[in-house]
Amino acid sequence: MRTLIIITAAVLIVAGISASIMKTFGLGPFGPDSEKSECQTASIGEVPMSTDTKARFIDMEPIIITIFAEARVATSIQISLKLEAIGTKNELRILRAMTKLQDRYLRDLYSYPPRLLRKEERVNVFAVKRRLQMIRDKVMGPGIISGVLVQSVVDSGRPGAAPK
Repeated sequence: MRTLIIITAAVLIVAGISASIMKTFGLGPFGPDSEKSECQTASIGEVPMSTDTKARFIDMEPIIITIFAEARVATSIQISLKLEAIGTKNELRILRAMTKLQDRYLRDLYSYPPRLLRKEERVNVFAVKRRLQMIRDKVMGPGIISGVLVQSVVDSGRPGAAPK
């Protein structure tokens, strides 16, 4: 009788340990395939929600552009951006290419606002946004970044005005 109790206790301990190991490492019934089988066993009327269609917003470092006039700093412009991606795959692609995208934005914005400010007194946010959207399509390709959100544009002075 004692032997039977000891064998039963050992089997339960081994089963508990193996179940916790499988759950920790995502093996067996605790693995990712179990989620697929639950979706497949759902009735035809029920459509499981895919998390791949959610909009995800990625913050970018602020872009600071210094504009010079007559060997002096005329103004400094700071642009804060967010990138909109649909789905986790696009978000990961954007994060991998973030330094390249920031570099292209910075290169273009160092030449574009001075030309824009010659025609207008203030930075036209809509023109800057269109410009950033053109660059995003060149760098990432169409459909990866669904939107460029210009959160703020801070202009610390007027071009041509002498700094105090």
